[in-house]
Amino acid sequence: MPASTPKPTALRVYEGKRAHRPLPKGEPQPPLGAPPTPENLPPLGKWAWERQVALIAQVPGWLSTVDWRVLENWALDYAVWRDCVAAIQEHGLTFMDSFTDSSGQEHLKPKARPELKSMNEASIRLLKADAALGFAPAYRARISINPPGSDKHDDLDAY
Repeated sequence: MPASTPKPTALRVYEGKRAHRPLPKGEPQPPLGAPPTPENLPPLGKWAWERQVALIAQVPGWLSTVDWRVLENWALDYAVWRDCVAAIQEHGLTFMDSFTDSSGQEHLKPKARPELKSMNEASIRLLKADAALGFAPAYRARISINPPGSDKHDDLDAY
């Protein structure tokens, strides 16, 4: 995530309000838990969704029910990325494209497979969703979760 993204209020309270700025009032607190698996995902996207949700669900407080859209986009982009990787492995990075020059003579030239561009675009979107959901070590380092039953700043109204 970019450094300019504001920290959630709960994280600022947990860290001790280091910047000494006033806390926002009325920040939404969505219900915790895994959103249901979308029906429209392709099989590979559904597999990725279910696998990732099962892993995230082991850490209480990581996922909320309103995270469905970011997680759905992540699963779709994962499926696209894997399909593109498979196509490139099968057919290679390039193909021979024919074109006709001004004299009417036909020529062949190597051209990048369209799957390469799709794979790169899906990869960029995956990295952004990874950041939003905390799926990589560097992103997880920015997340702080109070375990259930922890007495550390559970009540934001006290601040």
